[in-house]
Amino acid sequence: NYLKSLCKVPASKKALILFPFAGGGAEAYASFSKVFSRENSKVALYFVEYLHSRKDIELAAKEISELSKEKEIYFYSHCAGAAIAMEILNIIEDKTLCCIKHFVAGGFLPPRKASKNNIWNITPDFILKKILINAGAELKTQSNHYEKNILKKFRKDTDFMTEYFYKRATPINAKTSVIISKTDIFTQNYASAEMLWKTLANNFDKLHYIDTKSHYFQ
Repeated sequence: NYLKSLCKVPASKKALILFPFAGGGAEAYASFSKVFSRENSKVALYFVEYLHSRKDIELAAKEISELSKEKEIYFYSHCAGAAIAMEILNIIEDKTLCCIKHFVAGGFLPPRKASKNNIWNITPDFILKKILINAGAELKTQSNHYEKNILKKFRKDTDFMTEYFYKRATPINAKTSVIISKTDIFTQNYASAEMLWKTLANNFDKLHYIDTKSHYFQ
């Protein structure tokens, strides 16, 4: 199964599916899930791991389309997770498998000009670690083993994101909203947010600014 249940609500008519940031997993949504479930007790909550192959993306899209027969589906992605969410949307919309009610993208802006090379693969570990810590990642107190695994996963996840936006990105039709911070080092070109998103979201709805210093505001 590609859909991991974070909050089961058997009788629910709505479901929110979460997609991770690069290097992140379901644990990154622990606080969010707790608050969301308390305030939206009738909405089921699911999580999709970062996927790295077209086959897995297609299978996840099929699984989501099956869930849509029972529930109204909403997406939330954070940072690089937008690539997975959007490719699933491309497949769903191309094959008219189902309709996603609303896609919310957090902490991410599409590239102004897509590159075929992932810059993080040529960024030394100590520099990448410093960037992530400055963005709000809690790496200072972690073991060297944990740190190396996170950096390795970050690069693998952003490899998928880089390839998606360079080779396969197609405008999505789902209603799309975006949440970013003006102080996030990964969205410094926030003034161009709406323009950049409208190149890939045909039904762009709203741009929200969140007041936080951390990139990891999910």
